[in-house]
Amino acid sequence: MKFIGRNEYLDKLSALWEKKRGSFAVVSGRRRIGKSTLVEEFARRSNCDFIEIVGLPPDKTMTNQRQIDNFCERLARAAKKPEAKADCWPKAFDALHEAIHPRRRTIVFLDEISWMGRYDGTFAGFLKTAWDTQLSQHDNLILVVAGSVSAWIQANVQRSKAYVGRISLDITLPELS
Repeated sequence: MKFIGRNEYLDKLSALWEKKRGSFAVVSGRRRIGKSTLVEEFARRSNCDFIEIVGLPPDKTMTNQRQIDNFCERLARAAKKPEAKADCWPKAFDALHEAIHPRRRTIVFLDEISWMGRYDGTFAGFLKTAWDTQLSQHDNLILVVAGSVSAWIQANVQRSKAYVGRISLDITLPELS
């Protein structure tokens, strides 16, 4: 598959590697605009460890625990590690921290983050705490969050006072011409 366009956004993401500490990036935009493809292409070009975790779509039977289980399953598969068992988001984020190699460049991509956080009103706070206490300490880490429910991302991350000063890059993807 050939990747076309979006070079300015790939350059902005690539510039994060120049920082001497972990970076937190947010990619938002309407559905089917290429958010996931952009981050996947960035990871491919970066030639680094890539941990992609996609939230499960909401339905009548979905629960917070099922989202946590999915997180742990996808983390184990992407990091090629044994699956951690977690009964809460802090433990799931602990498993993520442990899965990141301390000396290799790593991109962690939490896609459809609003689906992950939909069933637990404290999800965004737990992610912020994990970023502050563990994830940001990885000098070679870029954490990217994205999703198509822009209102959730805006309210819980981009405009949240808890994330002030933590977001290294905020991209809102426009439509392609």
